[in-house]
Amino acid sequence: MSDWEKALLGPTSSIRDTLQNMSESQQQISVIVDEEGCLLGTVTDGDVRRSILRGIALEDPAKEIMHLTPITASPSTDRKTRVALMRKHSILQLVIVDDDNHVVGLIRLDSLVDGLSEETPNWAVVMAGGIGSRLRPLTN
Repeated sequence: MSDWEKALLGPTSSIRDTLQNMSESQQQISVIVDEEGCLLGTVTDGDVRRSILRGIALEDPAKEIMHLTPITASPSTDRKTRVALMRKHSILQLVIVDDDNHVVGLIRLDSLVDGLSEETPNWAVVMAGGIGSRLRPLTN
């Protein structure tokens, strides 16, 4: 089972199960799918926090708080387009679905932007001049 598949849950899972799933999958999102693996919605940790503030019980089903129209992309969408889509919608995860709405992947923004910028691959700070007395203990 791949990492993204650990984030898949059924619609009758409780909100508590969703929190547990997010913790175990380390994806910060649970993707709610039907029996065939078709996307029904998503639940993020923010959705759970807002539902708790509204008084929804942790034993209620996740389908009560899931986002019904999550932003998705197809498997053929290139990396730069995925990053642009995620930035435009201020999302950290992007569900990848095929033409039949089956979930085939989950992409996290941090994994997409690693190595995206090639402007300055390395950087350094050079501190020079004097005896360094103003910046002690950093200059010791």
